[in-house]
Amino acid sequence: MGYHVSYMCQAAGDGDATDEHSFAVTFYTSLDLGGGVAFDPIVELVRQSDRGGVDNRDRTYLTLGG
Repeated sequence: MGYHVSYMCQAAGDGDATDEHSFAVTFYTSLDLGGGVAFDPIVELVRQSDRGGVDNRDRTYLTLGG
Protein backbone atom coordinates (compact mmCIF):
# COMPACT_ATOMS: atom_id res chain seq x y z
CA MET A 1 0.00 0.00 0.00
CA GLY A 2 1.23 3.48 -0.74
CA TYR A 3 0.22 7.09 -1.21
CA HIS A 4 1.30 10.27 -2.96
CA VAL A 5 0.51 13.86 -1.94
CA SER A 6 1.33 16.89 -4.07
CA TYR A 7 0.72 20.64 -4.19
CA MET A 8 1.21 23.04 -7.09
CA CYS A 9 0.96 26.81 -7.34
CA GLN A 10 1.04 28.46 -10.75
CA ALA A 11 1.54 32.22 -10.58
CA ALA A 12 -0.86 34.43 -12.49
CA GLY A 13 0.37 35.49 -15.90
CA ASP A 14 -0.60 38.39 -18.12
CA GLY A 15 -4.38 38.67 -18.20
CA ASP A 16 -4.94 36.21 -15.32
CA ALA A 17 -6.95 37.40 -12.34
CA THR A 18 -5.26 35.22 -9.71
CA ASP A 19 -2.83 32.35 -9.00
CA GLU A 20 -3.91 28.75 -9.56
CA HIS A 21 -3.52 26.26 -6.70
CA SER A 22 -3.82 22.47 -7.02
CA PHE A 23 -3.67 19.68 -4.47
CA ALA A 24 -3.65 15.94 -5.20
CA VAL A 25 -3.85 12.83 -3.02
CA THR A 26 -3.37 9.32 -4.42
CA PHE A 27 -3.72 5.92 -2.72
CA TYR A 28 -2.74 2.60 -4.28
CA THR A 29 -2.23 -1.02 -3.27
CA SER A 30 -1.88 -4.52 -4.68
CA LEU A 31 -4.34 -7.30 -3.85
CA ASP A 32 -3.36 -10.93 -4.39
CA LEU A 33 -6.42 -12.68 -5.85
CA GLY A 34 -4.72 -16.07 -5.89
CA GLY A 35 -3.61 -18.25 -8.76
CA GLY A 36 -0.89 -15.78 -9.76
CA VAL A 37 -3.44 -13.00 -10.33
CA ALA A 38 -3.21 -9.59 -8.67
CA PHE A 39 -5.43 -6.50 -8.76
CA ASP A 40 -3.78 -3.09 -8.33
CA PRO A 41 -6.43 -0.45 -7.53
CA ILE A 42 -5.64 3.27 -7.50
CA VAL A 43 -7.71 6.24 -6.30
CA GLU A 44 -6.73 9.86 -6.92
CA LEU A 45 -8.44 13.08 -5.84
CA VAL A 46 -7.36 16.40 -7.37
CA ARG A 47 -8.67 19.81 -6.28
CA GLN A 48 -7.90 22.95 -8.31
CA SER A 49 -8.70 26.46 -7.10
CA ASP A 50 -8.94 29.37 -9.53
CA ARG A 51 -8.11 27.07 -12.45
CA GLY A 52 -6.35 28.81 -15.31
CA GLY A 53 -6.02 31.99 -13.24
CA VAL A 54 -9.78 32.64 -13.30
CA ASP A 55 -11.41 33.62 -9.98
CA ASN A 56 -13.82 30.99 -8.62
CA ARG A 57 -13.15 28.49 -11.41
CA ASP A 58 -12.69 25.58 -9.01
CA ARG A 59 -12.59 21.95 -10.12
CA THR A 60 -12.50 18.58 -8.36
CA TYR A 61 -11.45 15.40 -10.17
CA LEU A 62 -11.78 11.83 -8.89
CA THR A 63 -9.95 9.08 -10.75
CA LEU A 64 -10.46 5.37 -10.07
CA GLY A 65 -8.46 2.67 -11.80
CA GLY A 66 -7.14 -0.84 -11.54
